[in-house]
Amino acid sequence: MSAVVTRLRHHERPYSIQHSHYERLFAMRRDYETNLRWLFVHYDELLSKYPEEYVAVYDQQPVAHSNDIQNLQNQLNNLYGEHKIEDLRSIAVRQVTKKTEQLIL
Repeated sequence: MSAVVTRLRHHERPYSIQHSHYERLFAMRRDYETNLRWLFVHYDELLSKYPEEYVAVYDQQPVAHSNDIQNLQNQLNNLYGEHKIEDLRSIAVRQVTKKTEQLIL
């Protein structure tokens, strides 16, 4: 009986670590999609405030903007530098522009 319990505990631990890792990834993805949806819903408002700039949205709020993507990255690093890089993956970044994108199929 002891060997069975030991074996079960051995198998449960990697599963729980793996399970919590996937939960964290799904939560980050969900947060990213929520921020991206917010960005598109408020696109016209963002375009009037930040024309032709890159805008970063976190917790459904614009947190940084710049016309240079590297400058935007530096702003985000200064704002959220103490967080793990994984936490930054939930930030949605898009350039707000009047230009339309063309897809070539």
